[in-house]
Amino acid sequence: MAMHESSMPISTLARQCGIAPATLRAWERRYGLIKPERSSKGHRLYPREQIERVHNIMAWINRGVPVGQVGELLDHDTPSLSDDSPWQTQRSQWLQWCKTQNTRRLEDAFNQALSLYPAPLICRELLLPLLEDVQPERHGLHVTQVFLHTWLRSKISQRISHNSAEKRADPVLLINAGSQALEPEMWLLAWLLSSQGTRVELLDWPLQLPELILWQEQRSASAVVLYASSRLQAPLSIEQLRELQQRTQATLLLAGHCVSIHADSLASEPNLLSARDPFAALEALSQLGISAQYLPLGTEANR
Repeated sequence: MAMHESSMPISTLARQCGIAPATLRAWERRYGLIKPERSSKGHRLYPREQIERVHNIMAWINRGVPVGQVGELLDHDTPSLSDDSPWQTQRSQWLQWCKTQNTRRLEDAFNQALSLYPAPLICRELLLPLLEDVQPERHGLHVTQVFLHTWLRSKISQRISHNSAEKRADPVLLINAGSQALEPEMWLLAWLLSSQGTRVELLDWPLQLPELILWQEQRSASAVVLYASSRLQAPLSIEQLRELQQRTQATLLLAGHCVSIHADSLASEPNLLSARDPFAALEALSQLGISAQYLPLGTEANR
């Protein structure tokens, strides 16, 4: 078979789409959704029509269609939303496994999701809603929240380590600037960045301002993200963020629910970048050219 000059190897296509190569292989082998060509050495190559097909598959999945039902819909012009989202069932199952601390079932479900769906979709449809569901005020069990945060940090740390193993570019530094011992949304942002090819380093504890400046200078960071789902805690304050912004060459971004909490103070800091959630932070960094182009889920940008 003649190879097209515009054919793309699996690693490039996976990186461009923000998904794992294993996901593309699963769509091919398990569901027959795509049919890549092969190079003379047997490597997968995706011509233009197959690349477009991958984008269409993602468009359907991003709208709530189970991957097993995508094949019969690929020839339709416009994806439509499913009334019965399969994600709701999965979230209910995951919540029950968190309540019973069923690590094995969570591990299996997480690995299954990774093999079928891109990281942004898993974050949006499963993990972020699940983090809301385990709030103690919703069911009165703090241990459920602690279990999920601990398990999630362990799993995402493994994914980040795997994604960043061979990256040499200046990193994005993510620092917990809130009161939680674990900041799960910061870890989700780190995973989203690393899955797009951005090198990340994390500190899950606040630093004094001089140490923070020194730490980022030693790493020639491309950006520093201070993440907090609660009010900013000492040793950092809005006033110190201004000083940090003046003394660092890296882009500074404040992210998390703290942006809403400190909205009045931030109104007088127009030069300080802010984002209220991991996806808004990802888009802000993308617009600055610090991470790969961000394609919002559930929009025609994925086509």
